[in-house]
Amino acid sequence: MKQTPAFMKVTKGMFSVQFSWTMWFLAIMLGVNILNIIKVIYQGGGVDDYYLSVYIAANIYMFIIGLIAVYFLPHFVDKGVTRKAAFKGTILAAGGLSVVIPILSYVLSAIVTFIVKMIADVNFHIPNLNEVIFKAEGHIIGDLIQIIVLSPYVEPQTSWLISILLFSFNIFIYYVIGLFISVSFYRFGPTIGLGAIGLSVIFLILEDTLLRISLHLPVFKRFAMFENLPYLIAILLTIAVVVLIIGLIRLITKRAPIKI
Repeated sequence: MKQTPAFMKVTKGMFSVQFSWTMWFLAIMLGVNILNIIKVIYQGGGVDDYYLSVYIAANIYMFIIGLIAVYFLPHFVDKGVTRKAAFKGTILAAGGLSVVIPILSYVLSAIVTFIVKMIADVNFHIPNLNEVIFKAEGHIIGDLIQIIVLSPYVEPQTSWLISILLFSFNIFIYYVIGLFISVSFYRFGPTIGLGAIGLSVIFLILEDTLLRISLHLPVFKRFAMFENLPYLIAILLTIAVVVLIIGLIRLITKRAPIKI
C-alpha cells in the first residue's frame, strides 16, 4: 500500500485543527448576527447579512491563526516531518480553509436570510463597501486601517462566484501575512520581526491596490497613480506578490532552529 506523503498528513492535521477553530468563529459570528436581527425586528432599522459580517471579520481571524501556525512546526518536526513537508502542508491547509470559509458563509447567509424573511420583515443592508474609498481623507494611518478592515468587495448579488473567489483570495493573503510575520519573529527575533511587520504593510497595500485595479474597483486616493496600470499586469503582479510572500516563508523556515 502506498504511504501517504508527509505533507498531506500535515495538511490534514492542520486543516482539522484550524477548521475546528473556524467552526467556533463562524458560530460566534452567526450568534451575533441573529442577535442583531432580533434587535432589528423589535426596534426597526436594517442589519448586515451574515456573509458580509464574516467577510469583514475573517481577515483578522485568518491573520491571527496564521500567526499561531508557526508554533505547530516543532510538533511536526518532533514527529519526523521535514520542514519542507510542514511548510507545504501548512500552506495547503490554509488554502483549503480559505475556500471553505466563504462557501460556508454564503450558504449559511442564504439560509438565515430565507428563514428570517419568512417570519419577519427585516431590511438586510446591501452596502457598497467600495464607496468608502471615496470618503477616505487621504491620511496614511486611516487608509491602512481601511485596507485591513475593508478588503476589495464584490457583492454576491452581482456575481456570487467572483465574490466567493475574491473572499477566498483575501483571507488567504491575510493568513500567509500572519505566518510570514510569525516565522520572522520565530527565527530572527524581535528586530527582524518588526521589520517583517513593516514589509507586510507594504504587501497589504500592494495587494489591495492591485486587486482593486484588477476588478475595476475604486482605489484609495493616495495610490491613484497606479489606476492606469493594465488590469492584466495588475493580476499578474497580485499573484507575484502572494508567491513572493510564500517564497519568503519557505526561505525563513528552511533552516529555522526548532524551539522545543
